[in-house]
This record gives sequence, C-alpha cells and structure tokens, in this order.
Amino acid sequence: MAGKSSKKIAAKNAAILKQLHVLVVAILSLTLLRKWFSNGLISTLKPILFNVPMLLCLYILERTGRPKYEVSNAAHGKYKLVNEGFDLESGGLTEYMKDIVYVSLFCNLGTVFFNTMKWWFLVLVCPAFIFYKLYYLKQQYFPGASASKADLAETTPAEPSKSKRQLKREKRGDKSQVRYR
Repeated sequence: MAGKSSKKIAAKNAAILKQLHVLVVAILSLTLLRKWFSNGLISTLKPILFNVPMLLCLYILERTGRPKYEVSNAAHGKYKLVNEGFDLESGGLTEYMKDIVYVSLFCNLGTVFFNTMKWWFLVLVCPAFIFYKLYYLKQQYFPGASASKADLAETTPAEPSKSKRQLKREKRGDKSQVRYR
C-alpha cells in the first residue's frame, strides 16, 4: 500500500505530459505547414519565434513532472518508481505554465484557420495577468506601501475599536449574570 499515492501522481503526470505533447506536436505542425504552404519558408520563422515561450514552459514541465523509473528486475522487465515528479495538478506555477501552453496553442489554431499572425496578440494576456496577480499580492501583503503618510494619519483611528464582547459588557454595565434564589 505504501507508495500508492506516488504511483497515482506518476500516472497522472505521465498522462498530462502525453496529452500536452500530442497537442503541441499536432497543432504546431499544422501551423508550420500552413505558413509554409501559404507564404513560403521565410514566414515559418515567425511561428517558431512566437512559440519559444511555450516550448520553454513545456520543457520545464517535462523536466519537473516526468516520473523516473529504475529497472529493478531486468529479466522480468519490472520497473521501480524512483521519483514521481512534481505534481502537475497541484496548481501554482505549473498551472500558469500550462496556461501559457494552452494560450499559445489557441493562437496557433487561430493562425491555421485565419492565416494571420494577429492572433498572437492574445499572448499578451499572460504577462498582463502576471502583473495583475503581482499587484494584487503587493496590495495584500504590503497595504501601506501604496498609501501616503497623510492618508495613513487620516485613516488611523484615535481609539482602537472594541470587540462585540466588550460592547455587550458595557451595555450590561458589568452586572453579574448569576441569579440567587
């Protein structure tokens, strides 16, 4: 039973990477063939150049997420799981890298269907989203960094606010709640 979860993670990672590789090879080959047949060899350099960030993200996902096996019994062909790889479904940076891959594939499909490179302006959504997330994190963890000192003086209350319990006790007048017969 031990190691069952790592085997599941390894199987999921292998399936995700296989799906990504199949999509990338199919769509990228369609894009290159479309550009090569419509405009010649020189126009195929643009899609290659625009797909460099996608290929870098795919390479990083491959290196970190691919499970590694070791042959434990060469005669029977049994393999032992050495490293299941980083969980590709865990979120965080892996999700952002997969988003970059999917947005690039969408832009490639737009290039194939409409024979225009203007679809690649959608790739600008990725850095804009990253800047938005960084700005949000900055506001969340450093709220005083953007406010000026005059604004802080105006918004700082002279007396700290009281909790609900303190307000109830003041309302009761600190009378005891115990009743004697």
